[in-house]
Amino acid sequence: MTHDQLCVRALRWLRNTKRCNPTFSCNASCPEIPDAIGWSAHGSIVVECKTSILDFYADGEKYIRYTRPGWHSQIRGNGRKRQIKEAGYQKIVIPSMGDYRYFLCEPGIIELSHMDKYPDHGLLHVVGRQVKVILEAKERESPNLRGELRYLRFAIVNGYCCSRRPREAEPSLIEKQADQMESPRP
Repeated sequence: MTHDQLCVRALRWLRNTKRCNPTFSCNASCPEIPDAIGWSAHGSIVVECKTSILDFYADGEKYIRYTRPGWHSQIRGNGRKRQIKEAGYQKIVIPSMGDYRYFLCEPGIIELSHMDKYPDHGLLHVVGRQVKVILEAKERESPNLRGELRYLRFAIVNGYCCSRRPREAEPSLIEKQADQMESPRP
């Protein structure tokens, strides 16, 4: 399966199985861009979709940035860790969103033995038309609530409606009634 197909499955699983509303996928608004995120009565759930084991191993580096003391800007390592440390940058860990976090993949990509690095994450496998819970996620102690608020605010302001693209602006009820009044009658 492609990454986009996994994202669609993740959104469907969040809506139908976890009863999340709203749900969003791949909205870029802050340092973290979750593949799928949803909110339910139990809190927020983030699903990261993985198409290869290398993608899974690279996931840990997404939340590491480097900054100079006294500076407000941050940079990513991207294979330049030695040069960054020599230049006086310090490593910081960016908090991640989600009261609960899962990895979603096809069977054989991520196994239970790989999950030791992420003790609070759950594991989901796509098997046919189903998404099977291999490992249930544990509730995280300190999710990035500020990032979640920024993400929701971005989605609302930009007209995202539970999908990847902004919805088309529909005429309001008043505009529809005005159009009907102005149109000539037969």
